[in-house]
Amino acid sequence: MDEHTKIEQIEAAFFLAVGQAVRAWSSMENSMWLLAGALLNVDQFRARIVMSSFTSGRTQRMLLIRLAETYLEADPLSRLRGLMERVGQLSKDRNAIAHDPFSIGSKEDEITLIADHFGKSKRGALVTKFERFPRQRIPHSGMAHSSSSSS
Repeated sequence: MDEHTKIEQIEAAFFLAVGQAVRAWSSMENSMWLLAGALLNVDQFRARIVMSSFTSGRTQRMLLIRLAETYLEADPLSRLRGLMERVGQLSKDRNAIAHDPFSIGSKEDEITLIADHFGKSKRGALVTKFERFPRQRIPHSGMAHSSSSSS
């Protein structure tokens, strides 16, 4: 197999994994109304209205934490805070793979994300950021095991 064909196969697997990860994330975000409904003791229709009123994932997570602080005992509250913290951490990876332009290299275990950022200097100049992104950070992709499963 020539190098070009190999890169095309890696790209196809990567794009499939990104699509699966973005859909899984969307499903998780869209189901947070279940928790809101349980905490508020309201039906799913009202819970969906409440959650869809907050467009930011961070704001939705904060609402769930505040409701949990009001209605839950210490142990489940602690578990929920841990879950919401983990979702917050994972949201950075989700946003990177969903929104940053990227470059596909010929390495099967890594891609490079390329994104424009404004630097922290006084002038805030636009800078290009290159971030190595291991494929195993893409949830549900199976890509972390793709080379080992074929051997």
